[in-house]
Amino acid sequence: MLTYVYDGSLEGLFTALYEGLFSGEEVAEITNNRRYRPSLFSTAKVIATDPEKARKLRRFLQKRLSRQAFQNLVYCYLSESGMEKTILSYIRLLMPAGRKAGGNSHARSREIMAVLGAITQTARKVAYEVHRFHGFLRFRQVRVGTWKNACPNTCTSAHTPDGDPGAEVADTLLSSCGNTHASIDECDGDFYYAPIEPDHNILALLVPHFTARFAGQKWFIHDRRRNLGAYYDGRECRLVSGVEISDQLAASLQGRKAGSEDEEEMLCRELWQEYFTSTALEERKNEKLQKQHMPVRYWKYLTEFE
Repeated sequence: MLTYVYDGSLEGLFTALYEGLFSGEEVAEITNNRRYRPSLFSTAKVIATDPEKARKLRRFLQKRLSRQAFQNLVYCYLSESGMEKTILSYIRLLMPAGRKAGGNSHARSREIMAVLGAITQTARKVAYEVHRFHGFLRFRQVRVGTWKNACPNTCTSAHTPDGDPGAEVADTLLSSCGNTHASIDECDGDFYYAPIEPDHNILALLVPHFTARFAGQKWFIHDRRRNLGAYYDGRECRLVSGVEISDQLAASLQGRKAGSEDEEEMLCRELWQEYFTSTALEERKNEKLQKQHMPVRYWKYLTEFE
């Protein structure tokens, strides 16, 4: 069995998919280098990222697919749930040879429905988590000097989608500006910081909502699970990697006062907690329903549960 191993980027995935379509090799699995585990029963082939092949495949997909269908593929990549081989199977169905494949028509139909169902279901999970974080994300005002890593390793410009989220997110993830640094310590004044730990890699999908909602403020959304961040300076937003926070801010996130926030910020948070408590009706308390709509795994960074 042959396993393709790519670098984890969207460009790398498109390259691996291109190779899987046109190399003539029988690919059993496609995985990124972080998830790959050697096996006695499979042979690994490292796929070097090729921007030209990635662009060719993207143009092919955008020509053959609707906006929603292309968006679903991008969302499957962002799900980080091992959907690469399913995506390859789906793209093969778009090829002339895939549409004309012989064999049992009923079995073929079941295979097609299984592939479409898996992609649609995964994309819906990602979209639903994005929707949840539009309401669950909490900003706090912090001081600039609370960062260990002032110049993250890489950055890409993030633009607000205009009618085609899948294409815009793909543009963001495929365009690299590694020579540009986003020095957070150089920004003037304090800014707003929001930590998250989503199940899926949805940071780029959150940017359009919050750049529109808080266009006049400087903010930073930090995916602590993946050490990624989205930094908005009031004009444009950049996606950054290799983000590390200071011990002071880490202590503050654990509910301890450590000097990373001023008195006004602490007062605002206390007032919000009091409001949350005072407006709750004890007679209508339903913890089971609350956890259904607001899962416990999201409580860690919610101000009202500190």
